Formats: sequence, C-alpha cells, structure tokens
Amino acid sequence: MGTSLSWGWRMFSGAAALLCCAGVLRGGDELVLQLPAGSSDIVELRASAGVRARSLVGLVEDLSGDSVVFRGVDGGVQVLRLSQLRVIRFARSEDWEAGLVLSRGRRWLEAIPKLRGALSRESRPWAQREIRGELAVCQRAAGQRPECLSTVEEILESDSETRHLAALPLVWDERVCVEQGVSAVAADLQAKSLARQLVAASVLLCDESTRLPAEGALRSLRRSGRGNFGVLAELQLWRLRLLQGGPEALEAESWQRRAEELAGAERGMAELQIGRAMVRLREDDRAAVSLLWMPLTAPLDPWHCRRALMDAVEVLERSGRPEDGMRLQVEIESWGAAQGSGVR
Repeated sequence: MGTSLSWGWRMFSGAAALLCCAGVLRGGDELVLQLPAGSSDIVELRASAGVRARSLVGLVEDLSGDSVVFRGVDGGVQVLRLSQLRVIRFARSEDWEAGLVLSRGRRWLEAIPKLRGALSRESRPWAQREIRGELAVCQRAAGQRPECLSTVEEILESDSETRHLAALPLVWDERVCVEQGVSAVAADLQAKSLARQLVAASVLLCDESTRLPAEGALRSLRRSGRGNFGVLAELQLWRLRLLQGGPEALEAESWQRRAEELAGAERGMAELQIGRAMVRLREDDRAAVSLLWMPLTAPLDPWHCRRALMDAVEVLERSGRPEDGMRLQVEIESWGAAQGSGVR
C-alpha cells in the first residue's frame, strides 16, 4: 500500500472513530437546516474564492432541486445554489423538531407520526417537501418500503429534480433482498412513475431471471436526461457489473474518480459499490475505506449499513488489522439493534 493511501486510511480511521463515539452519522458537507435566531429566515453563505462567509436575513420562498429562492428584507430576490450555502435557519413546528430528534436517534417508528403531524400543520410547499424527505428516510429505515416510495413520489409531484430522490428504498446489495424478503413485479419497470421504475429495477437485478429487463430499465433511466434519476441508475449499473463478476482494476479506478464528483447520499452509494469491487480485487485497505464511507457519513437503512460494516471488518481482519475490526463491532451491533427495532 502506498504512502498516500496509508495516510488516507489513518485519517479516515480517526474520523470514523470520532463519528462512532459522538454518534454523528450525517455527512459534514450536507446542507444544514436549523431553527432561526428570530422570526426571519436566515441563510449563511459559505466562504469561497476570497469572499468571506456572510448571512442573509429575509424569507425562503422556495427550496427545490439544488436552489433556494430567497427574498431579502429589502425586497430583493436571489436564487442561490445549495452548494453556496452552509446553513438555512427557518421556523419549524414542535412536531417537526421532535421528529428530527427521533430520526437522528434512530427511533424511526416514533419519528414517523411526529413528522406526519408536522406535515398536517405546515403550509409552506417547500417545507412540506423537507418534512416528506425526512419522513421517507424514516420509512426506509423502518422497512416501510411502499410507504417510502409513495412519499418520494409525492415530493416529485412538485419538485422533479429533488435531492430527496436519494431517500428511495433502493437495493444496493443483493444480500439485503434476502434479509428483508424484498420483492418487486416486472410490470413496475414500465410504470409511469420513474421512481417506481428505479426501485423495481434495483430489486429485480437481484434475480437472474429478471436481471435483463431490469438492466434495460436502468439504461433507459440513465439516458433520460433527468439528472438525479440518471445518477442513481448509473450507480445501480455499477451493481450490475459486480453481479456479472466485474469490474476490472481500471474500471474500478474510473468509479473512484466518478464518486469524487458526487456528494452526500450519492457518494455513499457509490463508495459502497467501490468497496465491494475492491474486496473482489483484493485491495483490502481501499475496500475498508470505501465500505466505511456510507454507514459512517451518509447512512442508508440498517440492513445496508450493517452489511457494509461487516464486510469492512472482514477485509480489516484479512489485511492484518483485527484491532480496527474489533472497534467496529459496537457500531455493527448498534445497527443490528436498529434493524430489529425499526421494522414494524
């Protein structure tokens, strides 16, 4: 293993240990949504290209796709990219706040009614989408796959480029299909809903008898021109390469370069596939780093998190790092407990 990779592994190991101890399981580069200091909404802009970080006070009029429409106190309207923002502060109801706290504590079944209550009391369309986005995450983690899909479809009705598409209950590891008893019908590959097509394809890839039509649906979604759908379909096609016995080393390197262009949940999904590829290529150190990425910085559901951590332990032990593997056992057990308590 090269010097730079050794350094990278040490840095990630230290960060992972801190994340585990602190219980912080959200990506650091994700947009933060917080309560406001006063009655107005506040957006905090990141420092960039010699420009200092600053705050704007006013009103969030819309939050969709990757942009925010913000009206300042002077009446001027700006369209800001989410990548420009560090924090958005705005008013949230008690139910919404309680639902978020429960969700962060992995108490998803308790969070769901709180978020539904918050949804019934919220009149701002963009805020309703934010509540539904968190609701979908809780439903996915609780094993409520049909409900999760329906919630994301509701978001898509008013925001076709929503970043909450990443909350869909997609299968990223065929072993999860077995553990959860997940199934899908081939007819959904032709559904009017692209979200339903994508979810069905991710499940039907698990079965050789339905893999070919699932691949066709994914390639169609990849070519659709719908950005978020295209990215998720692309990453599902990486799964197909793994199921076919690939990738070779050069292709795996191209995956890594592509993953570095992504952020948040999409980066975690990409790293999971890269980790599994590196296991196959016997690149154990790189495999461990990639396998840890998703559960420690952009967790999906308990099944995928636990599987990724178990695979990471296996490669750590194989590469002569049993102590590092042992440190992950507590985190594996915590996701195992969450897996048991989350399912209704």
